[in-house]
Amino acid sequence: MEFKDYYQTLGVDAKATSQEIKAAYRALARSLHPDLHPGDQEAERKFSSINEAYEVLMDDEKRKQFDEIAEYVKATGHPPRPEPQYAEQADDHSFFEQFFGRRHSRATPRKGSDLHAEVEVTLQDAFSGSTRRLQLNSQELCPDCHGNGLKDRQVCPTCRGQGQVLVPQNLDVKIPAGVTDGTVIRLAGQGHPGSAGRGDLLLQIRLLPDPVYQVDGHDLRRDLEVSVFTALLGGEVQVESLQGNLGLKVPAETQNGKVFRLRGQGLPRAGGKPAGDLYAKVSLRIPTGLSDDAREQLSQLRDQLEKGK
Repeated sequence: MEFKDYYQTLGVDAKATSQEIKAAYRALARSLHPDLHPGDQEAERKFSSINEAYEVLMDDEKRKQFDEIAEYVKATGHPPRPEPQYAEQADDHSFFEQFFGRRHSRATPRKGSDLHAEVEVTLQDAFSGSTRRLQLNSQELCPDCHGNGLKDRQVCPTCRGQGQVLVPQNLDVKIPAGVTDGTVIRLAGQGHPGSAGRGDLLLQIRLLPDPVYQVDGHDLRRDLEVSVFTALLGGEVQVESLQGNLGLKVPAETQNGKVFRLRGQGLPRAGGKPAGDLYAKVSLRIPTGLSDDAREQLSQLRDQLEKGK
């Protein structure tokens, strides 16, 4: 069984810090990843070896055990005798299995983490859609060490061995029509980078309060001022909606608080589904500044109506 010098495998000193080990591993993993060398068995073997070394040296207990084995090899010229169940093994992993208990499996490439952000939109933007420019901090490869984590064989001072730095960026995002408060828009490939590609940007919509409308899902609600005379005698009033003014017939003797439903005048829905509705609640408008004659006529009308009950 051949002794494997894991420090030499990663190209670091035996006194290297965890940060230096991590940076060295990341640099080698990028250059030796099997996806970059399809069918190359030698690249596959080297990639497996650096993963094996990394697993041992980044675990304090395993690293301590390895250092003890290395001292033994330095003193005797050979590793300790294998246990009987490993004595006949001669594959590349026998050293690892003998002293660290299991066969090492190569690390699985991972997609980068998702980036989360919020954007505030007005009700009109939610109705018609819009484009917003966002300022985000995205993780990118370090410009000084190009993602290796090492510069001049030392930990890169810019990224501190991480291989990535936060970079502010401007991103133009299309807000589709019909979004509501809490809607999450997923933008593929706009998140943090990873060995198997970038993550996504998850953009959560925050709908700003509107002075006229209350939002209930895709439905809208608003107050509608109606004169007391129109409410008594009936007539047509104009209702302001997000699509423009609409004519609404108010039947005679409409009561204060009556709610009218205007179909399809709410927020649009995706996928060809019907839009929400607009609910207009009657709020009677009482005339002011009455003349004495007008007040007298209304008083007489009141007396007539009350006598008719």
